[in-house]
Formats: sequence, structure tokens, C-alpha cells
Amino acid sequence: MRRLALLLLLAASARAQIVFDHPYPDSHTPVRATVVSTVCAPDRPAVTISGSSIDVHIGQIPRFGCIPQLQPREMVASLGVLPPGTYDVRTSGEGITPMSARLFVRGVDPFRVTPPGAPVSGGGEVGIVSDADWPVVKPWEVFFDGIPAKVVSVTFDVLTVEPPPHAPGPVDVTVSSNGRSETSRAAFVYYEEGAAPNPAAFERVLFPVAFEGSGAYGSRWTTERSAYGRFAVFAAPPCGSCATKLVGAMSFDRSTKPDGLSLFIGRGAHEDLTFSSRIRDLSRLGESVESAGTDIPVVREDDFRRFVAFSNIPTGPNLRATLRLWATDESAFPRTARLSPDGLPFLTLDVTERVASLRPGTPLYFVAEKGGRIWALLTITNNETQQVTVMAPR
Repeated sequence: MRRLALLLLLAASARAQIVFDHPYPDSHTPVRATVVSTVCAPDRPAVTISGSSIDVHIGQIPRFGCIPQLQPREMVASLGVLPPGTYDVRTSGEGITPMSARLFVRGVDPFRVTPPGAPVSGGGEVGIVSDADWPVVKPWEVFFDGIPAKVVSVTFDVLTVEPPPHAPGPVDVTVSSNGRSETSRAAFVYYEEGAAPNPAAFERVLFPVAFEGSGAYGSRWTTERSAYGRFAVFAAPPCGSCATKLVGAMSFDRSTKPDGLSLFIGRGAHEDLTFSSRIRDLSRLGESVESAGTDIPVVREDDFRRFVAFSNIPTGPNLRATLRLWATDESAFPRTARLSPDGLPFLTLDVTERVASLRPGTPLYFVAEKGGRIWALLTITNNETQQVTVMAPR
């Protein structure tokens, strides 16, 4: 069966980025590092861990058994399950251009902090959440790297505190009561005032469709975006300290953004948040089906993949197909891509001819190379009625 694939490649290079399977894993998640190189080397590099330093050694195949690589290829190194903390990951090997990357591993037990970060000035409110209830009647003390925090309130499952000022970086959080203490290592991250949201403390959430305005045939479009949570934080780039506490339901930002809208939530707060996004044609509010609008996926960090595929795509002479691609790293895209205002690489492609050339039952594939990850949204528009079908990757 013939497959149609669009390969998103950059020129071969001896120096490339180290990419981790999950950019900010917790201390229960095995970590894999992908290294890209043009050298002749085994598929599995050797890994040596010494404290907070991790060496990924790439051994060379003897020259007489080596076929030169025309394109960079990927080698996967298994780092295993790592204790909470910050690690320096470096490559080594004969003839290898050294590469390095910083890996932050979050602590998860015996409690979690949401949001797991604050500016170096401290202040604001964060919740310390435990699967076991906090007894409300006990006197509680909370320490960030040994510095006491003000306890604001106590409910059965959340201790709300004000984090004290601290230098940038990850810290341990300790909860004490009646002589008993529990500590979550590297559970909280301090970041500089006014900086872009620290990815160790915040996770990006992408709303891929953000449109307000008129369309063909008298259509009037609006995009509704909302969130619901009991204790979470949003931050809008480039301001890392302009977070807004969210309790209950919230609707936000109805402006048109061609590249979509990015928000940032406290890392680990996904259990406390739900999102929704829907586009409606206000000119059809009296019609029972159309007035409900169309649900648009809300994209989380883990939704980005090495490749995306679309199946059962509608085809016809009056249909046009448009693909919108987002990537976690610019290396996944050719030079024609651009950075969105929120700093996310973005690309729009007219794939009408590619879709029309597919054989029945053949999926449409899009692949990111060099360790990058992508997510895509495919829209099929009827040129006569302007009716739009929205498709997310399977």
C-alpha cells in the first residue's frame, strides 16, 4: 500500500540537540534520551551516571565497516528512573562534537505542589496536595528549602501557603506537624521575575483555533475557550510572574490569533484542570445542529508526537484541505516555518492535492525528524458552503 509522507528535515549536522522522551519527567517515569548524529555508531549508546552528571558515550564502528550517513540518524539512550533533581547530560566519544542538555526530574511523593513554581520574590499562593487528607485541626509548618512559608488555609486535601523568597532553581518542600515531617524533593522551582514561563514549573496548553470575525455567506464566527479548576495557575508569555489564580470556571481571550493561543499551567496540575474549546457560527444560532458548534481539541504537552496520521479524510472537487502544524522545537521544521507570538514553531500547508491523490483507506502521514515532536490540525472546507470539518490526529 502506497503511503504519502511529508518528511520535515533539516540539513545534516554533526552537532544536534539531545531530546528527552518527556521533557520534564517525574521520579517514577523512565527517561530515554535521543541523540542525533551523522557518525557511524551503534544504535544504543552507553550510559554512565555519576551523581548529577550523566555521560552518553557514542562508540564508533570501525571505518571499514562504516557506511557514511547522508542524513542524521537517531540513537536512543535509556537513562532509567532517576531520583528527583537537576542533571547535566553530555555526549562523549571519539570524533563526536560534544553536546549537552539539562534534565530536570520532578519529585512526586509524598505530596505535590501546584503550581510547582514561583518568582524568586516569593508570595502568591500555592497548594500542597496529598492523596491522603490533611487533618484540619493540626498545627502545620511548611518549609521551602528550610525556609518557613506562611500557611494561609487548610482543607482536607490542600494546604495553601505563600512561598518565601528564594534564589532561582529547584528546592525541596517539607511539611511538618506535631514532630512528624514529610519531604518532596525538587518539588518546587523558583524562577527569575519577568522571565518567560519556566518550563520546569509550567506546562504549555495549546488552543489551536483562535478566531473571531466574519466569513463567507454571511457567517459570523466566534471561538469559545474555557477552563475549570480548583487550584491552578495560568501565565501568559513573555511574563513569567503575571500568573492568575484560577478557582472555578473561567473564559478567556477571545482575540484572533492565527497561530493559536498558548497558555501555561503549573506543571503537575493536570488533575485539577479541564479545558474546552468550541467554534460557532453565530449566524446559525437558530439551527439545532449548527448552533452547537464544533469542538476543537485542546492540546497538552504529551499530545505532541514524532509523527501524526490522518485517516478517512473527506475528498471531493469542491473541498480544500489545510494543515496547521505546531512543533516543540524548530529542528522539526524546514526554514519556511515561523515562530508564533507565543514562541511555538508553526507552519501552514495547503495539502489539497496530496489528500486528493491518496488511495482509498490510505492515511496521510507527517513525520518530524531530528528528535522533534509535532501536533497537527487538518481542516476540510467546502468551497461552496464554507462548511468546515475539523480533524485531529488519530
